[in-house]
Amino acid sequence: MTTASDARVGDERPPETARQQLIGILIVAVAAAVLAVVIFIYRRDVPITGDGLRVINERLPLTIHTLLRPFHEHLNAVPIALWSILPTTAEKLAAMLVAHVVLATATAAFLIARLGRLIGVALALPLALLGSAYYDLFVSWQILFMIPLACGLVAIVASLPRERTWALRGLVVVFIGIAVGSSNVGLFLACALGLWFLLERRWTQILELVPVGVAWVAWFLVVFLHSRRDEAFKPSLMALPYSVTAISSGIGGVTGLGVYGGLAIIAAAAAFVIWRRVTVPPALIAFGVTLVVMFGILSAFRSSGSLTQAQGSRYIYLTAFFLAFGVGIAAPRLPRSRWWLVASLVATAINVQILAHALPGYP
Repeated sequence: MTTASDARVGDERPPETARQQLIGILIVAVAAAVLAVVIFIYRRDVPITGDGLRVINERLPLTIHTLLRPFHEHLNAVPIALWSILPTTAEKLAAMLVAHVVLATATAAFLIARLGRLIGVALALPLALLGSAYYDLFVSWQILFMIPLACGLVAIVASLPRERTWALRGLVVVFIGIAVGSSNVGLFLACALGLWFLLERRWTQILELVPVGVAWVAWFLVVFLHSRRDEAFKPSLMALPYSVTAISSGIGGVTGLGVYGGLAIIAAAAAFVIWRRVTVPPALIAFGVTLVVMFGILSAFRSSGSLTQAQGSRYIYLTAFFLAFGVGIAAPRLPRSRWWLVASLVATAINVQILAHALPGYP
């Protein structure tokens, strides 16, 4: 993996040591772990409702048929298999919280290695304490987002060098396979990787996505098309505003500024790129375009033309980590200003406050 010091040609400051970077990773890991413990203490005995209850009632005990049957048009084989061996509510919640801690810590390590300790911690800390996405942290079924995101990050790290061993190529195939088998989130992560490879002309790396693509198409033709549909696909002109609202709420949620604050950040970033004629890195284009496509397709299934759902906390979580992955891959040369940390602490404090208000009252 290319480090932050490698990426900053001409930076006169001494390179960060492994110990300094480890301290940054531990800060985020400890924060995420403390959050997980608090949530577990409050919610370990809260009954499972909603989609999670449907999974328990309709797909457990486990069979091959129930394992592969789509749920809300997703292939959720990995989370369903995991739930089948975790009998209690507390164990399911613990698994989800562990998945969040692993994802937050791994993302911090990735960002610190790529961007430096200061910026890496500043970007990762609000993700670890993402109170504006409290739904994902309270509802154990939301592990179907965390597993593919964590697996996608492994595949990203294994994909960074153009010249790689067969072991790294195998990691991409295996972990993208687990991600796609967990949720459609994994499918869109594979699409983002494919677009990144295409834009950077990494032709041979595209082939590493083919085995999983073939397996998913086989599942789609053999199982999905012959299964009862949960929802109808109804494309509409709401797809673009839905996507913009979802991404704006994601950025606004991480920063603590809300959907309009997120929209203002997007507008300011777009104006800066146009004014300064900045070349946007292919990875950011790939993950940004994939977010728009993902939310656009989602709007055709579940929004019913409403922009309110696009502001849901689960989509804040998805947007946050998708963009973090894109920024980490692109590794832009960002100045090591202390204002990064100030803004991060303010955003984190707002997220923790939102979480504190939601924790005792959310059903």
